[in-house]
Amino acid sequence: MEAGVEELATVGQEFSGDLGFGGCSASERTKLTTAGDLAWDVLNDSDLARCLSNHALSGANGKSAETIVYGMRNGYTTYVECSDTGTVSAPYDIIGETTKMSHDYIATRDTEELAATLLHLVAHNQGYRHPESSDSAEHQYTVPEQIEACTLSILDDDYESNMDIGAVPKAHGGFTGGLQQSALTGLAGAEAGEPYEDICPTGTFVGAAIGTWDGTGINSLGISCRNADGTGSVYTSPRRGDGAGNALSSSCPTGKLLVGLSGQADDDIERLRGVCLSASDLRYDPGNEDSKSFTPLEGVDQGLAMSRRCPAGQAVKGIKTYSADHGLYGFALQCERVAHTNEQISEDFNRVGRKVGEERLDRCPRTTVMKGLFGRSGYELDRIGGTCVQVFDQGDSVEMVGTDVAVVAGRGGPTGGEAWAAEQCGGGQALVGLEVYSEDRVNSIRGLCADVSDWSGDAPSPIVTAKPWHGDNHGDLHQRKCSRGYFLSGWRTWVDKHNGTSRVFGLDPICIQPER
Repeated sequence: MEAGVEELATVGQEFSGDLGFGGCSASERTKLTTAGDLAWDVLNDSDLARCLSNHALSGANGKSAETIVYGMRNGYTTYVECSDTGTVSAPYDIIGETTKMSHDYIATRDTEELAATLLHLVAHNQGYRHPESSDSAEHQYTVPEQIEACTLSILDDDYESNMDIGAVPKAHGGFTGGLQQSALTGLAGAEAGEPYEDICPTGTFVGAAIGTWDGTGINSLGISCRNADGTGSVYTSPRRGDGAGNALSSSCPTGKLLVGLSGQADDDIERLRGVCLSASDLRYDPGNEDSKSFTPLEGVDQGLAMSRRCPAGQAVKGIKTYSADHGLYGFALQCERVAHTNEQISEDFNRVGRKVGEERLDRCPRTTVMKGLFGRSGYELDRIGGTCVQVFDQGDSVEMVGTDVAVVAGRGGPTGGEAWAAEQCGGGQALVGLEVYSEDRVNSIRGLCADVSDWSGDAPSPIVTAKPWHGDNHGDLHQRKCSRGYFLSGWRTWVDKHNGTSRVFGLDPICIQPER
């Protein structure tokens, strides 16, 4: 322990507002101790994990909101150095918790703001990063920023603790609260194994979660689709994972649709039950929960409690799973408004680069399209992610809806190259393609933007505007442009290490035609 630290608690005790200090005055120690108590209260409040799971999380290292919050209670005394210089800082990915705050910063913040700052900094100690530049499009969606935003909302009573769904005022990229037609819930469990996406056919929604379980937890997961009125059996997806064990009984009663899954998870999905609502209420009386019912809770009583719910008026339309032959690691629910039952068509391209390393599938929530890119690059592309905007059909064209934004999580390394500043298509525009230079890896990338109405309508020659290049233009040039009426929605990526830094080895763009 460094000289000058006043130890207020035994090292090894859980983070509970107990702090060690260096260079802090008596009044600063008192103020920071109060802030530490508040931070501990938030860490023990289920609202923090719920808030994080309802918002975009970039740079989460494949972990769920529950796992992130649990890891913050790691048993170390938090050391705060009070300094004459700088504002606030903390080293990344260390054993223990070490933070620095300037005297001026402490003096000009109230205890709630200091509590949120403490948790932001401890998240850095846990290994969660954000771009060095605060004007990067990715910055506001990173774990430390979202923890700080959720903490402030909880302490300011801006977050309704009785709600399983909804965005809060201070956090960013609300998966479930900010989008009108669709939502993609946060990850439950962990990102590992192979990614799969199963979606119900046009006009249908999930009526049952299918799968298997035994004494080790949930082994596989899929969906069974029924009509929008909650009747019939239209489509059954494959069970993703290990099909051995007992069959899940997560089928909603006739006339109801699945609106969520709850249970327990850690690095695997351990236990599940379905949450069901009347199809009639979902369509005609959104927000009415009087008809809510649950399927049996099945699996193993271990892991962290979790719940993933669709917003009011939406039901589960599909599921994104992470699995392998020996089990199920994680999932996210794709939700869609029940009154919105039109078709969404996608088109795929040939991959650029190589299928080397970890494969991930990332797409904007249904009924949204990609508007901007963010990432890191130098001589090659180190990281790539994107932002999404809500769209809707109006007559013969598709138009933007307000500023509702979701995010496609960044894939690749948190270091290497330089982070890009925020880069979005202009007003009324969205991405209609990418241009990429590649060899063994993706070397550089830029977005292609077009006016949404022109691109989806009958304009003879819509203007396509190329954004600046990111990376180094060497290798072969590839253009992946969506067909007229289609917009960039996401991609498959392959990420692996090269010379000690994670790089994007391969990229396969996906375009969609917004639902009509």
